[in-house]
Amino acid sequence: MSLRRFIISLFLFSVLAVSPAGAHEGHINPPSIGRSTHPYLQACIAPYLRIQSALADGRLDKEIKQAAGELSKQAQAAAGQESEATGRSMLEVMAAGAQAIASAGNPEAARQGFGQLNQVMLPFFIIWTGHLAEHDLGLFYCADKEALQRRDKIDFSTGWMQKGKTPKSPYGAACPDLQVTRGEDLS
Repeated sequence: MSLRRFIISLFLFSVLAVSPAGAHEGHINPPSIGRSTHPYLQACIAPYLRIQSALADGRLDKEIKQAAGELSKQAQAAAGQESEATGRSMLEVMAAGAQAIASAGNPEAARQGFGQLNQVMLPFFIIWTGHLAEHDLGLFYCADKEALQRRDKIDFSTGWMQKGKTPKSPYGAACPDLQVTRGEDLS
């Protein structure tokens, strides 16, 4: 891990560990998962990325609903295996967010479910950065760089993970007024 990534991780960890505002209610401490759950979480990445890409394109179609169903199924299976309470809670919220996407009637409703997913997934991936590197993922937020550096409340429901360095916001009209900031650029 580079020094820059270490410093960014340390910064984000301090935001999550010290400030309840930096985490989802009930997730003041970063979630952790057991080894047996790891393969299920890994299996959630591909459908998550398909959902992110479709929402960034403004699509809500059969493909996104299938991806959401797949993610929900993996998260539910993982929750059933998970012995850590914070990990089980994270996985249950992931499953509910994915179900909200699968049953959404319009892109805006799907984006709300996607925000719910990110509310619990991003704190995990920020702390366990090896998962980001393993999948070559970047973190992005609909917040300006200065607010993130001041440690203002980070609303993870307006963040997302994606491949590539050029942000493709899945939040549509809710994001253009805000500067999209790549998490790794917070040095």
